[in-house]
Amino acid sequence: MNNNFFLPSVWLLVIVILSPLFCTCATCNTAYKASVGPEKKKAVFINTYSQLKKCLNASNTTYVIKETIDLRGNTIAIPDNSELLFMGGRIKNGVIVGKNTSIAGNPQIGARMQGTFQNKLFRSSWFDNESSITVSAAKMACGNNAALIIDDERILNETLYVYGKGVLKGDGGSLNFISKTENGVCVLCGTDGITPLMWSGSIDNIVFNISDYKYGIALCNVAHCSVTNNTLNATAIPSYKGGKLISRFNNRNFTHLSGAQTDITISGNTLNMHGKTDGTESKESYESISVCDFTENARIMNNTINNSTDDVGVHSCTNILIEGNTITTEDGRIYCADSKDVTIANNSLSCYSYGSMGIMITMESQNRVCENVIVKGNMVYALSPRGMAYGIRVNNGKNIQIENNHVDGQLHIGYQDFVIENRSGKPVDFTEKDLIVDYVTVRNNTFTQINGTGWNKTNNTPKQVLFEDNVICGPKFNVSNVSTVVSRRNAVNQGSKK
Repeated sequence: MNNNFFLPSVWLLVIVILSPLFCTCATCNTAYKASVGPEKKKAVFINTYSQLKKCLNASNTTYVIKETIDLRGNTIAIPDNSELLFMGGRIKNGVIVGKNTSIAGNPQIGARMQGTFQNKLFRSSWFDNESSITVSAAKMACGNNAALIIDDERILNETLYVYGKGVLKGDGGSLNFISKTENGVCVLCGTDGITPLMWSGSIDNIVFNISDYKYGIALCNVAHCSVTNNTLNATAIPSYKGGKLISRFNNRNFTHLSGAQTDITISGNTLNMHGKTDGTESKESYESISVCDFTENARIMNNTINNSTDDVGVHSCTNILIEGNTITTEDGRIYCADSKDVTIANNSLSCYSYGSMGIMITMESQNRVCENVIVKGNMVYALSPRGMAYGIRVNNGKNIQIENNHVDGQLHIGYQDFVIENRSGKPVDFTEKDLIVDYVTVRNNTFTQINGTGWNKTNNTPKQVLFEDNVICGPKFNVSNVSTVVSRRNAVNQGSKK
């Protein structure tokens, strides 16, 4: 028998098997139902980069990725209203530009993402665990007002940006910032890193592990946004001085937008910091949560702050609620300066060192005064055998109500040994003569520390200061002989009532 008789058949079989590698594209007769949208799309199988370049030319098409495709550093543009359906394949090493594109199947993407996408959520596990890829995925989600679900452990060494209505939401995952980032910012809200872009989204239920920071989550141009139910672990003492874990961010490189800094919720977060618990004090202080620079309508609620070394701070703000927070601090306080319409209620502060300061109402800028501040229902505990510097202190304020608090520390109303400094720590050009204390009511509080409680000198004549129905567990209660400072029905020298 002539063996050559079989050769055409053998080659035909080889050609059939290898045809996807040589043909322009392999088209499936079945029209796939698109994962996003009601229409069905023609399916084109892509197995190589060469095929990708040839076949990626039809809109309203499902491009099926079944092999690894290396873009070789190039950029590909997906035709309009098409779908990338990953069926065991991946795309890597380049840039994918979407145009009303949907992503489906089991995505494996090692490329940076740009353009518009139909998906309302993306998962971090879809993308290679490379810092620049993760940052790109977050920008893609934000640019499309979508959510990036953090469902694996991401490693980052650069700033992650969120803007638009972008959402970062945890699903068992974490963001691990392993080294110092640009500007010392881990997550910067309200810009893409170049242009100011308002953020009105949320960051929820994510574990952040941060090794070196000036800002953990920094709020730049933001409104109608929330940071909730996250865990922020400061895993080491940062190289930056005055670091903050959740804070307003002010940087001239990111110009503020009109209407920014309003309607902000910071709630249900756990912040684990690096303060000492043995009564000694750290050399540096790091603020846990801070709002400032004319923020309006912010709520700091039900957060747990462990081992902080500085304040929950409110600086030059309006209509702020600080409520239900549980704070253990080495040398910190709840700090309110130059702000109006502030409520500090039902918080618990446990203070480890003698330098601890419970709640402070003061000034940082000339010709400003704290107005309409309510301090009620707070518990301030001194855990150091030496007690604490003070429990509640009002150096500058107008229309202040201090009611129903339990404080293991002194009450200072008025100026006493107060060195006025701005937030940079440098002396400012005003003195204690600028301090105003008017219309202050101190009622139904318990003060347990015996070092001294009551009114201290001020350089203006107060219009009205009232001490009424307080329990003073100590022998010393200072009251000015100024007629506008009134003390009545206070129970002094009542012994320990801790």
